[in-house]
Amino acid sequence: MEQCLPKFSCDVDQVQDPQYLLTRVGIWLPLEVYSEWPIMMPWAVRDLGCRRRYLADGRDMWSYPDENGYLVDDNSFIKGTVRSQRITSKRNQLLDGAKMAGGFVAAHIWRVVHHDLLASRIPRLYSFVPNLVWLPSEVAKATDREGGIYQRTLQAMSLAIYRKAAVKPALQNIVEAAWEMLPSPGISVSGIDFGELNWFSVNSSFYKTRKRHLHAVVDALESLESGRSLGRRVITSKYASGLPLVDTEARARLLRELRPFLVP
Repeated sequence: MEQCLPKFSCDVDQVQDPQYLLTRVGIWLPLEVYSEWPIMMPWAVRDLGCRRRYLADGRDMWSYPDENGYLVDDNSFIKGTVRSQRITSKRNQLLDGAKMAGGFVAAHIWRVVHHDLLASRIPRLYSFVPNLVWLPSEVAKATDREGGIYQRTLQAMSLAIYRKAAVKPALQNIVEAAWEMLPSPGISVSGIDFGELNWFSVNSSFYKTRKRHLHAVVDALESLESGRSLGRRVITSKYASGLPLVDTEARARLLRELRPFLVP
């Protein structure tokens, strides 16, 4: 029988030490993922209203390309990145060995950033590993309070975990530009013990899926650039049907932005 995540109940407003709580219940992507795939889905962007807008054929806008060619997501693809991955936790036996299940959500750590758009609406930040952590829904709601202690503590923890970690050379400039969009939380956290944190223990399928999806989008853009038609599915059938309708210059720009992610 699969081990699933436990139910979580806590009055977060009564917790005296937010860092302690976030350390106990937050689940992070490992540094190895940050090194290889610091932006896990550079071809996607978030739009929570995409399920409420419809195409001419009656289908909703989820997974259709936006005007710049990015696949429009509502966090579904973010959730899917770790759905089959187990959790490693030395401190919390209820989490150790479990897989993602109901009650936990993929939370974006920064919302308001140095940009006109919110972080999740920016492709370079939507799936940026330091901008993501999985939390019980009750705790995630507390971190959504702009400028609140939970949000700022989480931001400080992310900085402590990832800011000085290495990324592959081809992506260093892209990653640095992403970091520069993230405002300082204005606080620091006491020493982070990496052994006390909860991590996803990603397997080879995680990396294969990241690579397969990236190549699918790049191949589709290159096909359109050379005048070839697409198959019925590029990530999704809706993305395949909508990508040819995106402005030619926008597609070319997206292709240029994605090519650095192909470098080993």
